[in-house]
Amino acid sequence: MELSFFSQDTVAGWVKDCPTAALKQDPLALLVLIRRYFSWRMLPEMADLRRLFLEAVAEAEDLTETERNDLLGECELVMSFTAYNSIEKMSEYHQAACRMMSRPALTMGNRGTWTFGSPSVLALFHREPGRLDAELAAMHRSMPYYYRLTQDHGMGAEHIMEAEALFLRGDLGRAKVALEEGRYKAEGVAGKQKEMRFILLCCLFLDLRMSLLGTEGPGEDWYGREAATLRQFRSPLLLTTLDLCAAWYYALLELPDRIPPGSGRRTWTEPTFSSPPGLWRSSSSTRSAWQKGIGPRSLPANRRSWDFVRSTPILCAPCIWSSSLPRHAAEWTSGRPPGTTSAALPPSPGPTG
Repeated sequence: MELSFFSQDTVAGWVKDCPTAALKQDPLALLVLIRRYFSWRMLPEMADLRRLFLEAVAEAEDLTETERNDLLGECELVMSFTAYNSIEKMSEYHQAACRMMSRPALTMGNRGTWTFGSPSVLALFHREPGRLDAELAAMHRSMPYYYRLTQDHGMGAEHIMEAEALFLRGDLGRAKVALEEGRYKAEGVAGKQKEMRFILLCCLFLDLRMSLLGTEGPGEDWYGREAATLRQFRSPLLLTTLDLCAAWYYALLELPDRIPPGSGRRTWTEPTFSSPPGLWRSSSSTRSAWQKGIGPRSLPANRRSWDFVRSTPILCAPCIWSSSLPRHAAEWTSGRPPGTTSAALPPSPGPTG
């Protein structure tokens, strides 16, 4: 059973009650806890566990030099999340881990969501106005190191971020090419990893955004088809991310009846349920710009309208609508696949205008 099935307070209580000597007996388990503490934003406790981990590795007499380096390298990988969302700084940790490790990571591998539930890669890693090109170049340089450590976790993300940037600049043709390259690479790994479905949802979200500007969309009943696929993976967060995409899309088309039930709105003033520490701070300038209606000016004149600006925000926070997560989780625990208690959504009318 995974730690994510238990509450933060429950796990923290277990760790607090466990003798230090017992915790040191399994350095790999400490790394799992360190990673989980990051997800829960327990950064001081995460630092304490890291110190305990380093002591455990140093004191372990039964470890070979290779095993010791593997553990220390894996710790570098886990600690890279403390540098989120600086691509360059995170990659420094990844490159150090690659130099030390003789195997893929065991504590993370390809099990995490990669996107934290966000339908946009660019929203996760664009952090500084005027440096988007540099950030894209850094993504292309850095991701191969991460893929090597995690068995291709997040494969294709750099191409999707590039596609989103091209879309926001109005270069729809090149955006489509980059999007399909990212989708092709993600689909090549998705059969082995349910978590890669989050990357494919980023592709779907960009498809929806581009369809509003006249490109070919995902087709009729895209929500129903995607939901049926995702239900096979029994992941409430996957379905919540899909609901976010649908809520955003149908809200812009002014079709509230097609917004999935339970997709209640959150406000701009609070971080989201799955965003990592630092995301809300790093996205504040971008969020402010969109609130003021600042959009790309390199597009055809007939698209420079508030309607277009509303259609292009990248949802700097991973999930603005997130209240459907408890609904999906409750349906799984009751033994019913999510969505079976609600009426099916009507088919999508496709882009308008």
